[in-house]
Formats: sequence, structure tokens, C-alpha cells
Amino acid sequence: MEEVIETKDIIYNEYEEEFAYAKLQGPNLLKFVKKKTAFLGRESPIVDFQCDEEVIFISDSNKISRKHLKIYWCGKEAQWFAKNLSKNPVIINRKTLKQTEDAVIISPVSAIKIDNSEFYFIQAVEE
Repeated sequence: MEEVIETKDIIYNEYEEEFAYAKLQGPNLLKFVKKKTAFLGRESPIVDFQCDEEVIFISDSNKISRKHLKIYWCGKEAQWFAKNLSKNPVIINRKTLKQTEDAVIISPVSAIKIDNSEFYFIQAVEE
């Protein structure tokens, strides 16, 4: 059973000590977004990222880049955004997001498809 903890920034408590801003959930995926900037991509032993960023591995498919999709929180706009960093497209809420396009706002519950990986981005909410 999901338990919600009320705090200003971190509000998920899915499995006892598992705190996150959002979760990625699909048939073969359950990951938590624990930082305000996250890169979704292919499993790889070599991925460079800063201490305030995280990398979430969603598949080992060679059609998914190591850093395929960037999702990040913009506090000024109080919104989550997504930016495709790969030449291969990402589908968010049935709309194709190409590498050449600007970042888009993602809703608190968004369907995402990268190659054959399908899952939902589910933002934590305060009750």
C-alpha cells in the first residue's frame, strides 16, 4: 500500500525508505526519480553525470542511447520537462519528440515510449 509523506520537495514513500519526486512504472519497469534532473537510457558501464543528476537505466536495447531522454524539474515554472537527446524519437503522450525540438512540459502522469520500452512518468503529489 502506498504511503504519502507530506514534505515540500520529496513526497513518495513507496517501499519504506524509498523517497522520490516521481516514479517510472511499466510492465517491465519500476524506477524512482530521486533527483531533479534524470537521464533515461540504455544500460552502460560508462555514463558521465554530475552529482545533482541521476541516470536511470530502462533497457539494454541498442536503439536506446546511454542518455536518451532528459527529464528535469523547473522550479521557476513548477513543471517537469522532457528533452530528447537522441537521434531516435521518444513518444510522450502519443506525440513524437525529436532531438531537434525544444524540451516539452510533461504532465503529472505521462505515457512515455522509448524504442520498445513503454512506461508512465508519475509525479509525486501532496495530499
